[in-house]
Formats: sequence, C-alpha cells, structure tokens
Amino acid sequence: MNKLAFVGPLPPPVTGRIVASDHMLKLLHEQFNVVEVSNIAPGESKGFASRYLLRAARLAQAFMGVVRGRHRGATCLFVVVDGNLGMYHTALLAGLARAYGFQLVLQHHNWSPFAEATLRMRVLTIAAGKSALHVISCGRMAQLGHATYSRFSHWHVVSNGLLTADQSAASPNKHARQGRTAVHLGHMSNLTQDKGLHRVLDAFEQCRAEGRDVFLHLAGPIFAANDRQRVEAFSTRYKHHFRYWGGVYGATKQDFFASVDLFLFPSTYANEVAPLVTLEALSAGCPLVVFPTGCCEEMVCDESGWILEPDLDFSAGVSRIVSRISKMSASGRDALAASARARYQVLVAMAREETQTLFARIADGWAGQKNV
Repeated sequence: MNKLAFVGPLPPPVTGRIVASDHMLKLLHEQFNVVEVSNIAPGESKGFASRYLLRAARLAQAFMGVVRGRHRGATCLFVVVDGNLGMYHTALLAGLARAYGFQLVLQHHNWSPFAEATLRMRVLTIAAGKSALHVISCGRMAQLGHATYSRFSHWHVVSNGLLTADQSAASPNKHARQGRTAVHLGHMSNLTQDKGLHRVLDAFEQCRAEGRDVFLHLAGPIFAANDRQRVEAFSTRYKHHFRYWGGVYGATKQDFFASVDLFLFPSTYANEVAPLVTLEALSAGCPLVVFPTGCCEEMVCDESGWILEPDLDFSAGVSRIVSRISKMSASGRDALAASARARYQVLVAMAREETQTLFARIADGWAGQKNV
C-alpha cells in the first residue's frame, strides 16, 4: 500500500490532540505517498458563528477529500477521531470511506469513550466496521475498547513518546538543583480544576503547614476568574516560595522544568489519555506524581514517579513523598532524576518501535495479524 489519505486536526490552535495529529501526519509523509490531507481543526476564530462556519466548511472539505483521495489512488484512509459529539462526524466519514472501499485506520485521543460505553463510540465502530484498525495510546485503552464494543476487533498501541523525542529536553541543570534543600514542586497545564490546579495548591499549602521546605512552580494559562484569584492570592501569601510562570514555551519551558524536582499532575479530566507535559517532565529528570487517569499509570515505573489514587488524600500523599525526597542526599536526588530520564528514554524507544510496526501493518494489511 503506497497511497494514503489523511483526515485530522492540524495547527492552529495548538492542543495536545492537534500536536499528536500533526506529528503523525509528518511520520506518514515519510513512509507513504499521502495524496490527500484534510484539516478539521476548529481554527482560532473567537466568535461562535465564525468558528462554527469554519468548522462546517472544513468538515465539508474532508468529505470531498475522501472522494478526491480515492480518485487519486489512495486505498487507506487515516482518520484522527474527533472528540465528544464530533465523533458523529467521524462516523459519517468512516461510513463514506467504507462505501468507497478504503481500508480505515482510526486514531483515538479521547479517553471517555473507553472509560464507559457511549452511543457516539458505538455509532463510530458500527460505521467503521469490524475491519477498521483502531490506534490507541496504551494497552488499557485496547482492553477496554475490545471489552466494550463488539466491532472493536483490530487495534494497535502507539504511545506518545515520539511526540517529544525531537524536542531538546531540558538539561538536568545542576546549577538550578544543586545546593538547595527545598523540594521544588511543579505543575504545568491549562490551569483548571479538572487538570488538578486546586489539588496541587492544596498539597503545597499542606506541606507548608506541616513545616516542609517546599517551593511551588505553576505554568500555563488560567481561564476561570476563581482560579486566577486563588493563584494571585498564593502569589501574595507565599511570595518567597511560589512562582507563577504564565504560559511557557521553548527555552522558558526548559527553565521551568530545570527548576522542578517533582512534577504533580493529578488530573481527573474526562478525556485525559497520555498528557505530553508528563513526558516533557520525565525527559527533564522530574519524577511524576499522577493519578491513574487514562494511560498515565503506564508512564510511571519504579523510581520514575508515584501513582496516587483519586479517592485518597492527595495532599497527604504529596507530603509523604516530599518528606522522603527532602531526606535524600544530593546523590540520591540525582539518582531520582536519572530514573525519570531513563524512563523517558524507554518510552521513546517503545513508541518508535510501535510506530514502525503500525506502518508495517498498514502497508501489508492488518487482517489476520496479531493485535499489538
């Protein structure tokens, strides 16, 4: 199979799913003759009407792209599955692709249809048929998809490790970490309740109340007024032990991670799969403290981090971990950072192998092949 058509969201805007989609397209260009590309991203229009019209226009173009791709000789259609109600649009595309005789590959970046059965996912699997190949981010997604949807028959795991492999990771920056006794906590995301903002703030506050020598670094945009007010209050109350970096990119993002000893990501966001920021933290030598949300549990191994259960006291758990780290020697902290970086390298190597195997399955046809 040499010719392929692609449908998925491409920048702008820049979100985790769009970054993953854009990266996959670049890899597909390296391995296949991609004869048709349809961008279904919503763009950066601020107004609801203009955003809706752009979205509708791009969906119409995607349907035409499927037809054009077939006339240009494509025999496989690679689709990045839309989220939430957008899955119904993907189902329509899948049905059209089947009508035109495409082999269909669907890449999933949303967790909620795997956490529990949803009508939109059931409609998608019916429209795509049993022959479709589903690309997911971890083994847990594969198990849940196969157990929940009868037509979820072919799958392939491709984790997110390669999405950060070509970025220059932050160095250990011993000048930033050496010689200090405080444990520097970090959290970077869209700073919302679902992503764990208030759990992080609560954990930091409890550590300070218990006399722990901790410093908190926050980075990312704030959207809600109450979230902004609390961050501003912390900036005032803990001005010598707290820093809000705002949005960080490039070298500033490297500086952020180089300043952090322990990265907190207690997300309960319904569609959380494998956040790129956790990979970036590992690459910079920051062990993780995460909830087993989505695929996060499979990212942590040995001394690369800790998994805390959402129904337990997150603040108490973080305090215990901080206590342990604060008692470590400098060499012990260096070893902890080295374990995080080593785990990152393992994840990158796994993702590289998974991607190569996926492309081989697409080229050869996956019917009768073992799911991996």
